[in-house]
Order: sequence, then C-alpha cells, then structure tokens
Amino acid sequence: MSDFKDLRNSIILSSFGAATVGVLLWFTPAKPLANWVVAASVGGLVAAEFVTGSAEISWKNRAGVFQDEINKLTKNVEAERNLVDRQKTEIVGKDALLVDQTVAYNNLSQETQQLKLILVNFKEELVNHQTQIKSLQTANGEAATEIMQDSFQEFQTQLNALIASLAKRYPNLPKDWEALRHEFDSYMRLFAARVNTVISQTNAKDLIEMSLAMQHEIISTGATLKVKAYKAIVTYLTREFDEVIFKEEHDILLEELNAAWLAKNQAIALTYNKNFEAIKQEFGQVADGVVTGYREDFKSIVDEGLTQVEQIEELQKNILWLQGRLEESSKPHRFPAAVEQSRVGNAIIDYYYRTHIVLDGIDWDDSETGYKLMFHVGRNGSRFISADMLNANDAPQKLKEVSGAINTPEFKHNTRGGHMVLEVQTSHPKKKDTTKDDIYKLGLIPASQFCDRLLVATDHTKKGKPTLRVMAATGDGKGIAVKNLIAHYLTLSGWEIWLSDPVDDSDEDYWYCAKVATNSREAGKAYSKFVELHKSRQNKLPAFTDNYVLGVFDEFDKQHNDKDKEDAKALMTAIRHTKQRQILIGQCSEVGANHWTWNDMSNCAMLCLEGSIGQLIKHYNDLGWSLTKKREIQKQYEKFAEWGRLNNESNDIPNENAYRIGLLAVGDRYEFLEIPSAHKGILRSGAGLIRESLAIDLATANPDVSILCPHCGHDEHIKKGKLASGKQQYACKACNKKFSV
Repeated sequence: MSDFKDLRNSIILSSFGAATVGVLLWFTPAKPLANWVVAASVGGLVAAEFVTGSAEISWKNRAGVFQDEINKLTKNVEAERNLVDRQKTEIVGKDALLVDQTVAYNNLSQETQQLKLILVNFKEELVNHQTQIKSLQTANGEAATEIMQDSFQEFQTQLNALIASLAKRYPNLPKDWEALRHEFDSYMRLFAARVNTVISQTNAKDLIEMSLAMQHEIISTGATLKVKAYKAIVTYLTREFDEVIFKEEHDILLEELNAAWLAKNQAIALTYNKNFEAIKQEFGQVADGVVTGYREDFKSIVDEGLTQVEQIEELQKNILWLQGRLEESSKPHRFPAAVEQSRVGNAIIDYYYRTHIVLDGIDWDDSETGYKLMFHVGRNGSRFISADMLNANDAPQKLKEVSGAINTPEFKHNTRGGHMVLEVQTSHPKKKDTTKDDIYKLGLIPASQFCDRLLVATDHTKKGKPTLRVMAATGDGKGIAVKNLIAHYLTLSGWEIWLSDPVDDSDEDYWYCAKVATNSREAGKAYSKFVELHKSRQNKLPAFTDNYVLGVFDEFDKQHNDKDKEDAKALMTAIRHTKQRQILIGQCSEVGANHWTWNDMSNCAMLCLEGSIGQLIKHYNDLGWSLTKKREIQKQYEKFAEWGRLNNESNDIPNENAYRIGLLAVGDRYEFLEIPSAHKGILRSGAGLIRESLAIDLATANPDVSILCPHCGHDEHIKKGKLASGKQQYACKACNKKFSV
C-alpha cells in the first residue's frame, strides 16, 4: 500500500501547498482571493481523503476475497495466474473509469495519474496490504509534519528577508533590528517546539487540525512582527524630521516675504514721488530768488550811474561768481587727511553723489573691530533722506566692496545727533575669555561636585545604575577620574575597595595604593571572587566580607575574557541587591568592538572622557536620543572642550592636572562634568578600607610595621608580589619605592 501512501501524501502536500499560497496572499493586495484558495485546498483535501479512503476500503474487501482464492489455488499456479489476468482486466476497467472522472474533474489530473500507477501495481499492494494499512496512519502523520515544517521554513525565510531588507534601507536602527531579530528567534524556537509536539500525535485528523491552527498563528505572528518593524521606521523618520520646515510651511513663509517686499517697494516708490515734487518746488524757489537778486543788483548799478557796458560786464561777473558759488556749495563736504577711514568715507560720498544724494562727511571713530563713519544728510533740500533709502537695493553690498569690510555695512540713524552712522568692520572681535563661573552657568558641573554626581549615578534608589562604565583613550584621565572617586569612597564608612590593575607599573599609573590583582591572571581570579561574593549574598550564605564592596576593574575590555564579560553583564544591575558596585574601565567607547552591545550599556552608568565623548555622541540613536537632543549635546561638548583646551594651552598645565571634560550618561539623562586634577599622594584606608589581598581576611592584611623602608625609613608599606627568588616584595607608601627583606 505504499502507493496509497504516496497518493495521500501527494494530495495532502498539494492541498497544504495551496493553503500556504492562500496564507501568503493574506499579506498581499489579493487578500480576497486568499479565502477562495484556502477553501479550495481544504475541499480538495477532504475529497481526496474520501476517494482514497473508499478505494482503500474497496481493496480491503477485495483483498479478503483474493486471499481466500489464493488459499484455494495454492496448488494450482496456473489458476492463480489466470486470476491475476482477470484482476488486470478489472484494473483496466477501473482505469477507464478513472479517466472518465479525470475529464469531469480537470483539476485532479495529477491525482488520477497517480491512481493509475496504484492500480497497475495492485497485485503487489494486495500481497502487502496489511503492513501498508498498518503504516498508513504513520505516513499521514509524517506528511502533515512535513507540510508544517515546509510552511514554517517559508515563514522563516520571508521574515528574515523582510528584516534584512529594512535593515539595509535603514541602517541607523540597529537596536530595533536586533530586538526584532531576538523576538523573531523566540517565535522560531516556540514554533519548533510545537512542531515537535505535533510529530508525537498519531491521529491524522488531529494532525490536520493542529496544522491549520499553527498556520493561523504563523499569519498572526508575521503580521505582528511586520507592524513592529514598520513602527520602528515611522518613529525613526519622525525623529529625523524634527524641526524641519515642510513644503507647505516654506510656501507660507515665501508668500509672507513677498508681501513684505511688495509693501516695502511701494513705500519706497511713494517716497521717491514725494521727493521729486519737492525738488521741482525747490528749483522754482531758487530760480525766482536768483532773478529777484539780479534785478536788485541791476537797479543798484543803474542808480550809481554806471554805463550800460559796465552794467553788462558787472552782471557777467556776478553770474560767473554766483555759478561758482552755487556749484561749490552743492558739492558734499569731504573727509580730510590721507588715511584709510578718509579714503573709504570719500568713496562712499562720491557713490551717493552720483545718485543725487548729498552726504557730508562729519568725522569717524575707531572701534575694536574697525571704525564708524558719520555723515550729515541735511543738504538735500526738502527731501528727507532715511537710513532705508541709503540701504536700498544692493547698496550695502556695494559699500562692502568699496570699504573691503568683513561685514555688510548698513546706515543707521543716530536719533540723538540727527546724523547717519556707518559701521565698517575690518577684523573679528577678540573672544572674551570664558571664566569658570561662565562655563559653570552654561551647564558644566564643577570638579568639586564630580564624586557626588557619580555616587548619585550609581545609586539605584535615585534611578542610577550600580555599574559604572568608564571609557577613554590612554592619557585621557581614566585613572585620575577613578582615583578621585575611590578617595571619596574611602571617606564613607562601611565600604571596602577592591582595585584590580592587570597592567601594574605602567607609565600612566596614578593609583599608588594596594591592589588585589596586578596581572591578567590575578585580575580574572579577582573578578571571579567578586561574582562569588554576589552569589553568596544572593543565596544568603556566609560571605567573604560583610562590608559594602566597590570593585574597580581596570583594562576590563582587553585583559578580561568573554566569560568575565558575560558575568559582568549578569551582575550589572543585580548587584544592587547585594551591597556591591562595580567600575569597569576600558579604552574605547565603540561598544561593539569589545564584545558589548548597546543593550548591555543601557544597564550601566557611562562616563566618557575627552575624545571618547565624540564617539559616544555619534551613537545617539543607540542611546535613544532624538536628533535635537544629539545636536544640543554636541554643541555643549564643543563649547566645554574648547574652554578646556584654551586653558591648558594658555597656562601650560601638565597633563596630570589638565582641564578635562567628561560626559556622564544614565539612561536618557546626561550631564557634563569637570574632571578633578590628579589625586596627589597615597590612597589610605579611612572610614572605608582598601583590600590588599583576596587570599586573607582584612584583619590580618595590615602591613608589618616592624619592616622599615630602606630608602626613606618609613614603616607603612604594602605587599607587592614576590621576586623570582621567592622573597616577598613591598612598596613603600611614603616614597612609593619597592624593596624586599
């Protein structure tokens, strides 16, 4: 009955294939067609099950008949062959019947061909029918399982392709795509588990029902994931279009500007018309006055008895004299002296005189960035010369060319003196030195508050994170910043400091204190001890110490393996319940380069120093900052960094005491901090304690005061490893020199 199995498998595969097409059509504009396709596939499946079931029952009955005949004819092989011939004849008849059914049901042509093959091989099926019937249920289960797995694979392929396509088009959303992939992987695992559950079923009907249910859930899940993907894109585009002027707003602004310019041009035209009428009136008055004056002079000459010739000569002289005075009086008063201010002022006077506007030069005043020219405009008849008239059209640009100014000079009316002032800028103003008070008012937190701000940032009761991630390049002050913080912790009672320095004795070592680890191997053990302490306290077991513990782990990115980093991720927020805090120091704020993710960083308070601040700001999207917020932070950073740079250069400050800027980010909160200068001297236990070893209890960790430093004679020292000979090595707390006894 293997052919029955193949036939049913083929029918089920075809029906589920059609159903899968219907499911996929749900995500396309041909959604109405999906119902018909799914209905057709289910109808085909039921019809096929009925046909093959009827055939199977028929062949079961006929198998019994043939079995009886076989038992009777065992001794007559020839008779058995005749029986087979008759059976073949019957098969041929049934084949013809199936052909007729194929004509009636054009959509079942492939199934009919399969049935023909089954009928041709019917003899073999009769011999093995019991075994095949017994395995039929299993075959149906395997077929249903295979169909589910195929549709499950198709679902996986489509969603992966969608996420990959969106990630390529919108590469600025890696955090959203990572979260979506994580959720998708969770669904994949869930579906895989359910497929395994389905495989364990043996009833064909149950398998079909469970398959249909899973198909429905796949559709729902796919829609949900697509909605989340598109929602992430909409949110991103909304942020990107923040503060952008759209076309409608641009058109409104343009119309307003055009209206304003039209009104201004109309006002200028009206002013020119008024001035033209005033000029004509003034010219008439002047002409009348000249004529009257000539008549009076003529009468005076006649009265004096001058001859007609003398009168004519005298009149000619007077005319020439009056013409000269008139021409001379109409010229503008020019600036004296051969200096730049005078040259520029006279060039401006000539420029306006050609437009029939008289500017009389009064004086100039030098300023810090150039000079101011002062002009009188009263000798323009009855015309009122306003600053707007002098600045009309492209006049300011012409004045800029004439004067060689770096600004675009414009006339301003001095209401007190009644004259016009033109400011010419020949140099940029000298920047005013920014004082500490000025920079603090702009938002920089003073160094005196540095430690208090970090304590708040790592206090979970104040919405902080118990893990502080310190990131900066070599020489940018990581050790200086953290050492100041450790010194502050040592003033607090009940705290115990574990300092791990895998690159002990480096040129940038500012610690000068006891350490629980001085190489990579010891650093790994120290962190394992820190994890062990957390687990002991979490399980309420006897712990290594009862104090609050601050673990400071330097060079964590490069000197600790991936296991330590995985442990660190697990402890980042969990240690708030076990009286612990940790500081993880690294050299780079490029998170992915050191096997971290931005999701990991969301569980930390982050302190970036100097150049690493710029790198952090570039990842504003990963931090959940809007574009507006990113620009605000960038602007502040540039201002604070410039202030620090100028102070360092002008005062020639050594590197250890240089002005440094840090950016502290906790979730969506941020603030800029001034980093204190290098903490001078040795860190000593006070109200808090510095642990010198993780192998012994603090009670026995105090230095042996009977051993004196051979260099300075001081009796306070710490253990500093052992020499190759096995001798204990010490470091003096007074002079920091090493010795052994």
